[in-house]
Amino acid sequence: MYDAFQLGPFTLQYYLIVVLFSFLVTYYLIESLIKASLVRHFILKHFWTAALLIVMTYKFSIVLFRPDLLLTFSWLYVSGGQDGIYLGLAISIIYLFWIGKKEKISLKVFMHSIMILIFTYLVVFQLIKIIVLSFV
Repeated sequence: MYDAFQLGPFTLQYYLIVVLFSFLVTYYLIESLIKASLVRHFILKHFWTAALLIVMTYKFSIVLFRPDLLLTFSWLYVSGGQDGIYLGLAISIIYLFWIGKKEKISLKVFMHSIMILIFTYLVVFQLIKIIVLSFV
């Protein structure tokens, strides 16, 4: 799953392509399958901000977990690993909770939104990973 291919000067990992494609498919599934409601509006309004928080935290959490790499240039090429993904997920949920409080979203609607979002993403990610691994 961590194989990569060259696209010009860039090296792209299959894993990152699967993650990006999973975010896209999840967004469009939620947009098309959930009827117009407060849950749908909340998810679609803040989906890409939460996804960007997860990705940026994943990439730059290496600064928190391995600060000794800051003295070298190799920290640009490594990621935060599994801890970075968990930290990014926690930060994005905290962000969504804060935005939900600001927009006066009830806790029930917030939890419903998060459960739909996470469940949909995990199912889509696993399906796309199976498809990609069967061809690679």
